[in-house]
Amino acid sequence: MRTLTGLYLLAGESASQQTRLTLLDNGDIRLHKLLDDAPIRSATADSVSLGSAIPGLPVDLIFADKATFTPDDVYFRWPSLSQGSRFIEWLESHIVAIIAATILVPIIFWWIITRAVPTTTALVVPHLPTGVADVLGEHTLTLLDKSMFDDTSISDEQQASINDLWFAVINPLPLAHPHYQLLFRDSAIGANAIALPDGTVVVTDDLITLLTDKPNALKAVLLHEIGHIEYRHSLQMITQSTITAVIYTMLAGDIDGAGEAVIGAGVGLLQNAYSRDMEAEADNFAFNHAPDIGISANDFAIAMRSLAASHGVDPEADSDDYSWEELLHTHPDIKERIDRAENAAALESKP
Repeated sequence: MRTLTGLYLLAGESASQQTRLTLLDNGDIRLHKLLDDAPIRSATADSVSLGSAIPGLPVDLIFADKATFTPDDVYFRWPSLSQGSRFIEWLESHIVAIIAATILVPIIFWWIITRAVPTTTALVVPHLPTGVADVLGEHTLTLLDKSMFDDTSISDEQQASINDLWFAVINPLPLAHPHYQLLFRDSAIGANAIALPDGTVVVTDDLITLLTDKPNALKAVLLHEIGHIEYRHSLQMITQSTITAVIYTMLAGDIDGAGEAVIGAGVGLLQNAYSRDMEAEADNFAFNHAPDIGISANDFAIAMRSLAASHGVDPEADSDDYSWEELLHTHPDIKERIDRAENAAALESKP
């Protein structure tokens, strides 16, 4: 049994009174007025909770009706205080532990985001049903049509020609995804192609115009986008984003305004790192299957040079020569991709 003195405050009231609290061996509470020892209330151990343990401050005892008892002794810690709370308080009161945590927490967090999350995603995504990809693809296309895409200005005749080229790409391939379709859209994003998780590949008018006299280069781009779908990269990105968001929420709690902007930017940068690996994987898919559709990996290099020029990027520049804005792009640097494509093309000619 232990006796404490402290302030007793009813919920919703500003007036407090000096009290004496008796803590019984079984954890039950008896509370009396300090002046005349008149009983105020009693409570069982399982009906009360504890406030946060902060170094140099008392830990409040909170009754079921939200009334509180604050001990006069700032160093007293309730026997029922969890070991986790005691450990956190110990960390907060030791400068060496604070410094160690400041160093270790970012390292551990980096490892979780860059290693644990991708590994978890690789295990989860193969088990997601096809219906998930179909719904996500449909909703993504609807969103893009409202925000980034306009109706195509490519003629029906040219669309038919490109569709023939599209079927010449997909028909020889042993594709795992059951449904593929090619769509045309105009967009301010310039020459580009986007793969959606439901098997839809969207090509922009600028891409068609850019590669209109380079049909094999266009095939190589389409082959790359098919690689994204075959490897389910969109679902991987969504899963990684979800897990990352949960981790941020656990660390940062409920935030809004500027905090949301900071976290959103951080998630974007982290996802760029994932996307670079995925782009390389889709590139390899294009290199490996280029001979299957009668083209060369060198056609992918030709496409990359044309795309780089259309976006004002020097295809021969190393990543060290890029501006900060260019470094935020999700793709690996152009020169690296061109070099890898040309190396793959050189291997094609060897027996």
